[in-house]
Amino acid sequence: SGTVNFPGIMGISAGIDFIKARGTDKIYNHEISLCKRVHDCLKANPKISVFWSDDEVCAPVISFLIKGVDSGIVAEKLNERGIAVRAGYHCSPFAHKTLGTSETGTVRISPGIAVNNRQIDYFCNVVNSIANGI
Repeated sequence: SGTVNFPGIMGISAGIDFIKARGTDKIYNHEISLCKRVHDCLKANPKISVFWSDDEVCAPVISFLIKGVDSGIVAEKLNERGIAVRAGYHCSPFAHKTLGTSETGTVRISPGIAVNNRQIDYFCNVVNSIANGI
């Protein structure tokens, strides 16, 4: 009982229309291409470890760490430059034990359909500048 959540219903409807208009394949391919761009850029820096698999089926999520630096510090420095990321163990402490990142955690990004190559290049430049400045 109570007032129907019309704003919520309209928001979900708009989201569904957005996905239908673009198609899930187009959205997925765009997000994966952004992850590949991040992977290639960060992997070139020996101070950065990148955790991502470009298997045929993977999620458009990529984790990384700057060697020897806590992920929270990296996330804070990115936030100061207007970049939103998640840092820590991502509700998966056993995965971090396997990866050897239990001491630092990782920084995780998930570029979406609204992100473009210019923004990814900015992100990569900032991460590389942080890694090279520490």
